[in-house]
Amino acid sequence: MKKLRKMMSVVLISCMVIGLMACGSDNGKAGDKDTGNNVGSSTDGKETNAAQEPAAEQEDSGTEQEMAAADGEKVTLEFAQWWENELPEGKLAEIIDRFEEQHPNIEVKLVTNPYSSTHDALIAGAATGTISDVCGVDGTWIYDLSKMNALLNLDTYMGAEDKFTAEDVSCVKVDGTTYMIPVVVYSYHMYANMTLLKEHGIEELPTTFDEFYAACEAVNDPDNNIYGWITVLSEAYPSSSQDQFMSLVWANQGNMIGEDGRAVFADDTAVNDTFAFFKKCYDAGLVNPGIFSMTSPDMQDTFANGYAAFMLSTCSTINTLRTANPDLEFTMGAVPIKDGMEGKSGVMYAPWGLGISANTEHPDEAWEFVSYLLSPEVNTEFAGYANAFPGNTKSEVISEDEAFVNAYKLVQENYLINQVQGLPSTEDLMKNLTVQLQLAFRGDQDIARSLTDSEDYWNQVIGK
Repeated sequence: MKKLRKMMSVVLISCMVIGLMACGSDNGKAGDKDTGNNVGSSTDGKETNAAQEPAAEQEDSGTEQEMAAADGEKVTLEFAQWWENELPEGKLAEIIDRFEEQHPNIEVKLVTNPYSSTHDALIAGAATGTISDVCGVDGTWIYDLSKMNALLNLDTYMGAEDKFTAEDVSCVKVDGTTYMIPVVVYSYHMYANMTLLKEHGIEELPTTFDEFYAACEAVNDPDNNIYGWITVLSEAYPSSSQDQFMSLVWANQGNMIGEDGRAVFADDTAVNDTFAFFKKCYDAGLVNPGIFSMTSPDMQDTFANGYAAFMLSTCSTINTLRTANPDLEFTMGAVPIKDGMEGKSGVMYAPWGLGISANTEHPDEAWEFVSYLLSPEVNTEFAGYANAFPGNTKSEVISEDEAFVNAYKLVQENYLINQVQGLPSTEDLMKNLTVQLQLAFRGDQDIARSLTDSEDYWNQVIGK
């Protein structure tokens, strides 16, 4: 197993604070300075609720299940997530089996669904107080879940933890209260089908808009359903506007959110240039048909089957591609930038986070499981299987995959950024932008109108 030097500690700690945008500290950019990991909040947040109370003061003590746990009888934790299908087969179960061996009174039941289904189930369950004991959560969901009183305040447990400290992990906060801790963090890059590119005499990965366009044009073969760029902008997959458009914007040093926490993208030069380039590729037929209806899994399947030269996706897709098509020769390169741009690029990140239900009947056991996954040794192993950066900065960054090694180098050379983590109603904001992008792509309105209308809507939701 190839070990990579640990150079991510400050980056991961400084980039994972919910509400960074609202506080206006650094536009969500990580790597330029150490902002600490216990700062920032999205609102003033003065109300008190069950989810914000310390665990020792919360209700549900004395239930039959808790008394059974105290007597040494087995309790069952339900763990809802989308991770199992994106990790190598059986690896998450192996990690959980070892936990159960070390904790014979706790059984962990995996509830695995696709990413979007996990989100929908969490939101629905939050409304009725029926979410799983431990939840895999995305940082874009935390604000809304916290306002629904769905998640447990983790600060009391953090204070008593002996496997790691608050300085070792990134405590994701809303209104000063910790609701989520990332177990791993993913970066987003441009995947390249090297087999397809080499067949057309392309040996070097494109780095600029012009080079990328030329490479797409060279391999494009619609008659055989082969396209230069497989991408998604679908209402059914709201985060597609973040993954496929904002990641390009941030690579080109653009800003979606200003220092005052307001949306500012309508007049941002990089945003407009990126939008124009994206539409140019679409108008030229270099982008796959079905862009407005496909989901991320559809996109990954198409790329895995060799029908596209390029795909913008997270490092977690490495495992998906290796499983779907072991013979596919691919690598990861930089997201293309406008010709003539100087300086570092922003590399979009997204976490796989852990939260605990505010209504769990056994919070102590739930925290024991969370702390196990975040312990340095287990977190190192988990991150290695996931091709991701570990959430615990005392863990090692490891890899057996050369595609991840390339991604790691790109992160080292640039900076991590995500300006929408922790915004109110993030899924709704992303869906709105997706719809506005579609309108411009179809020619129903111009780019300026789409960006202005979307920015106005964002600022109404953000409330600034």
